[in-house]
Amino acid sequence: MSEDMHARKRRHRRVAVEGMDLHAHLLFTDEVELDNLSINGACIRTKRDLHVGGKYLIKILHKTTPLYIGGTVVWKRSYVTAEDIQQGHEAGLRFMNISSDEIIRLKDFMRTAGSPNEKRVGDQFTASPLRYTISSHKRAVLKCPAMLDVIKISLGGMLMGSDCALDLESNYPMKLLLSGGAQPIKCKGRIASVIPRTESNIPHFDIGVEFLGMEDGDRARLDSFIRSL
Repeated sequence: MSEDMHARKRRHRRVAVEGMDLHAHLLFTDEVELDNLSINGACIRTKRDLHVGGKYLIKILHKTTPLYIGGTVVWKRSYVTAEDIQQGHEAGLRFMNISSDEIIRLKDFMRTAGSPNEKRVGDQFTASPLRYTISSHKRAVLKCPAMLDVIKISLGGMLMGSDCALDLESNYPMKLLLSGGAQPIKCKGRIASVIPRTESNIPHFDIGVEFLGMEDGDRARLDSFIRSL
């Protein structure tokens, strides 16, 4: 079926906006693997490419009450196996504003879930307190804000570019950040399609989104924006 026939079947006019500084802000929750921990930070493994300097919230599942700690990414690198097969990414988190109560609970988790590792980390950062290597089956949840480029948009949905696949049929609260400092457009988005791009070895996906639950005022501003293109 031709592109013109697809366009006639769509309910709303779809406009190409790639390169026009239109972004979608989403909040992901990803399961990550804990490699090692100290009271100052953590080394984690994740499928998502985190940003150095980015701020994240990590949820460590400990006993009956989860432990929530904020952290900043201070380094990252690709994670590969002994066969040089890329499996994802490693990142170092430096914990921020951790309370004395959180330190006590974190130490308890480290003693029960890991073993002391006396090896010093060889990087440019100051050596941290004693680290614990965490059992491979111990995982955590990372709350990840993400800013994705919008490729096409209509009143009914949009197409975004992402370096990580999203789960089909999952819903996310979203904000559309328009150029020029205009007020963001809020909505909920359903992931309708996930199509991998094959033109390079770097993972990248075209993510189709259906807009859900958009307020009338936000819908009117989106309509005005699309008509102005």
